[in-house]
Amino acid sequence: MKKLPFLIILILFFFQFSSVSAQEKTVSRSTVIEQYKGKPYYIHFVKQGETLAAIAKAYNVTTDELAADNPDIANGLKTDQVLMIPQRPETLAETPVQQEPQREIKAEPRVSKPESGSKVYIVKKKETLYGIAKKFNVSMDDLLQANPQMKSLQEGMELTIPAPEARPKPEEKKEVKTVVPTESKTIAGSYQEVTVQKGQTAYSLSKLYGITVEQFHGLNPSAAEGLKTGQLVKVPALKTEILKEKEVEKAARQEKKSAEPEIQAKVKPVMEDKPLRSSVSRDSCYNKSNILKTYNIALLLPLNLEDADSILAQGDNSTKTTGDYKTFDFFQFYSGLMLAADSLEKAGFRARIHVLDADKEGDTLKTRKALRKNELSGMDLVIGPVFSSGFDVASRYARKEKVNIVNPLSRRDKITAGNPRLFKAQPSEESIAEGMAGYIIEKYPDANLIVIRNGKELSSLYEDFVQAVKKEHKFPKSHLKEVNYATDAMKGVTNALSAEGQNLVFMFTVSRTVVPNFVSLLNGCTKLNQLILFGMPGWENIDIETEFLVNLDYHQFSSSFIDYQSEPVKQFVKQFRSTYGAEPLSDKQAFLGFDLGWYFFRALMNYGTDFGPCLKFMDVNGLQYNFRFAADSPRDGYVNSSYKIIRLQDYKWVEAR
Repeated sequence: MKKLPFLIILILFFFQFSSVSAQEKTVSRSTVIEQYKGKPYYIHFVKQGETLAAIAKAYNVTTDELAADNPDIANGLKTDQVLMIPQRPETLAETPVQQEPQREIKAEPRVSKPESGSKVYIVKKKETLYGIAKKFNVSMDDLLQANPQMKSLQEGMELTIPAPEARPKPEEKKEVKTVVPTESKTIAGSYQEVTVQKGQTAYSLSKLYGITVEQFHGLNPSAAEGLKTGQLVKVPALKTEILKEKEVEKAARQEKKSAEPEIQAKVKPVMEDKPLRSSVSRDSCYNKSNILKTYNIALLLPLNLEDADSILAQGDNSTKTTGDYKTFDFFQFYSGLMLAADSLEKAGFRARIHVLDADKEGDTLKTRKALRKNELSGMDLVIGPVFSSGFDVASRYARKEKVNIVNPLSRRDKITAGNPRLFKAQPSEESIAEGMAGYIIEKYPDANLIVIRNGKELSSLYEDFVQAVKKEHKFPKSHLKEVNYATDAMKGVTNALSAEGQNLVFMFTVSRTVVPNFVSLLNGCTKLNQLILFGMPGWENIDIETEFLVNLDYHQFSSSFIDYQSEPVKQFVKQFRSTYGAEPLSDKQAFLGFDLGWYFFRALMNYGTDFGPCLKFMDVNGLQYNFRFAADSPRDGYVNSSYKIIRLQDYKWVEAR
């Protein structure tokens, strides 16, 4: 493992601030202004890290206005891409903003002749790149590619003008208008087919019909290759009628509120204390205006920054690695979460992410100090603390202030009691047991089920699983057989096996002495019986003969699984390595951090800060975890009920479903 100095400096630089912005990089206005159709436009060159939202904010325009004049942004922003941004009259009298400095880079001597069809042009005084591109009927992107050494224009500079392609002249460009296409054909369901009009893009159509670009591509996979005039695409149907219905409902609610002020005053406290989760619908949950907001998010992590001086004091000759310091324990969790924020930035997500050293194992002092300073005041989402004592303190504060709070690691069910804005990411043993029972009864309804415990080692998972199976009326009770391995030994197991049909053997123990011996003995029964062995999380850390597990078609229920052969995981690993110079590790919670960020940031984008009741409409799978949240009652928090079934196939772990 590499030595620490560079990483230490990086970490200390990150965390000497209490607040970090994940999304908004400062954008400077361009000094280049051109007249187009009698209106002034800024000519902006996109720099690395700039987002559509940040550019719109810098020029005091909306993202819709940007899209109207720059339809290509529907495919995402690219470094050095040229944007035309309208100069609003009201911005002329504003306080001067930071202007983009002119970069003085002289043209390098040309060492080769221009390509066939291109020409050399001498820049005249006060000419701009946009004006030259328009003059020769070429795009500014083509002009930049033909002159890679050019960063700004100077009088007398030689430019290579590429041969113009067969494209409409800039003067013929028509502004994209968001009008409903006249040619449409209603199809089955809540969608319709419409004809793409000239100039329309996936971005403009998705805005027009109130969906995201991602949702538009989901309805129209072929649109990823670009849209063509006259092409038929699927979009939500009856948008106008739906909007009218919502306006009528809104007016009715307003009228009722005005007519019954005293009743509303009495009902309001009850409504706030007991959310009406059952009344929400997919349409009432989603609001496209949520994506325009900037959210405040707090991460409460055990950074142990008080140990920073001792880390730096080790010097270059220290033999210690990052694993020797608690300061680095949750750095990968933080890194994964920030990568999720960066990935969603392209979809328009904006947030100010505040990272606080407000957690410590067995100590609540740091958390209490952060709360006393009101550092969580005004937050839309809090993630952490990770330790139970600190989280209990933060949870009580979040409940009082009605702030959404996520617990990343705890398996305690009781933490959700009485807090309807709490979200427990780790599934409970009860939900896993019920999932196991449902899976078995659905896939193996006629199997012989043998459930084994080891003496007094009676786990709650064992009890919950047995009870869940017994509750299922479709499963024959005679097919369920319980064995105590401590008293009955292997003979009790073999006696319970059926010579005909499938035998499913569940072993509920993680004993390092019992499990290897049991697997070896059960492997000897495979010649006479059809066997599938189900083990517990933790068996992967026990020294078991892999060949035996393969012979037994070994399955395991787990709350998480990472398929390193999947393309999304490969992309994440590549991006993590490139960004942080390290390997993302599951035991350091790198994947969990990304999955939590990806899920809850999308929840904010889709449903706003009151996203809890709407999560039932959100079906998003992560790299390691899947999240399906549900609550036992309107007064309690949400628990993740999702689980995974993994199988050892051809000596490799794969998902069984």
